[in-house]
Amino acid sequence: MTVSKSRRWRAGAWGGVLLTALVAAACGGGSGSSGGTGQETVVKVGLVVSLTGNGSSNAEPVIQGANAALDAINSGHLAGSNIKIEFVQVDDATDPKTAQQVCTQLVTQDQVVAIVGSENTPSRAACETAVQPQGLPSFAGNGTGGNVCYSNMFFFGLAPNQQVAPLVDFLTKQQGLKKYYILASDYAPPKGSVAVADKQVPADGGTIIAETYEPLNTTQFSSDVAKIAAAQPDVVLSGLVGNDQIPFHKQLGDDPRTKNLKVASFQMNEAVAKAVGPESVGIYVADDYITGDGSAANKAWIAALQKKYGAKAQPSFFAAETYDAAMYMAAAMKKAGGTDAAKVIGAATGVSIDTERGHVVVKPSSHGYATLAAHIGQVNKDFGIDQISVTPPVDPVVQCPS
Repeated sequence: MTVSKSRRWRAGAWGGVLLTALVAAACGGGSGSSGGTGQETVVKVGLVVSLTGNGSSNAEPVIQGANAALDAINSGHLAGSNIKIEFVQVDDATDPKTAQQVCTQLVTQDQVVAIVGSENTPSRAACETAVQPQGLPSFAGNGTGGNVCYSNMFFFGLAPNQQVAPLVDFLTKQQGLKKYYILASDYAPPKGSVAVADKQVPADGGTIIAETYEPLNTTQFSSDVAKIAAAQPDVVLSGLVGNDQIPFHKQLGDDPRTKNLKVASFQMNEAVAKAVGPESVGIYVADDYITGDGSAANKAWIAALQKKYGAKAQPSFFAAETYDAAMYMAAAMKKAGGTDAAKVIGAATGVSIDTERGHVVVKPSSHGYATLAAHIGQVNKDFGIDQISVTPPVDPVVQCPS
């Protein structure tokens, strides 16, 4: 049965050279493939994306990353020698009610064996109310505020400590920026990041001179810019999310009182930088993936995306996180020897993959969050992000609700 608002995506050719360069699944004993009968089994996996609503600007790179992974999984038999994955794509509309509806359809009508998704926190929680009772594994191509824990879900974006501590270390210790003005969205994930900054800035010898929150979908930041100008910080640390970043950075960069300030962001990417324009140049970022990473694996991954999508390729961290989530799902299926939900969930802390972001592993003690390196970068004049440095892999610090 076809899911409302869904499209089905099947794999094409990916290329063995790239597969060899990018993926090495460490299966911890036994091949885990699903038998040797030679008969291929097609299984459905839900792909949950915000095609509409406030999160829609990130949809295309998420879809590209997921489908690039699908190509690699099926051409390389990464989920098992006899398993072929088919995505059933649905739109959560960046809305919890819709998310619950489409995820219920995935489970009850399409009978998917797992979920791969990139959703905001409320929509992901709503989807989980449909998925968790069925015990299905879920692989989230993004992070959280570090305080969301589900026994069946694995996260492939940064927890706050993995991003904020390395960025603050860089700004304070290497750039000598001591006085911080923090402006963030009044929303759980950036609040988690600010909580880490509240500890890390003074630990590194810096001072937070002001901390301000604005509601989601704010477009006028004139009062914030005035406060920043009066405070005269060394650096503005932005935790604004989504499209809220665009008017803020434009207004901050256009004001003669603040145009020369150093700025760092938890959420800046190439698409946002291009939308902001010249005012984005020079902004520092820290994330789990930067397009300007010069590693051979990343160059091969970008080349493959460009071959598949041409000028429309968007190799951002949204694509990379979702790509890795899908690839990790396949590695867990192969280790589990099939798609049995409980076995896949159990296997997910017994595998690791090597991809465009480096070595990715979910440790048994990490509550489903991946250990990841932080990539420090800066927006250049072409609105790309140049990579400055990469940290060693950082374990997530997670505060699970009791």
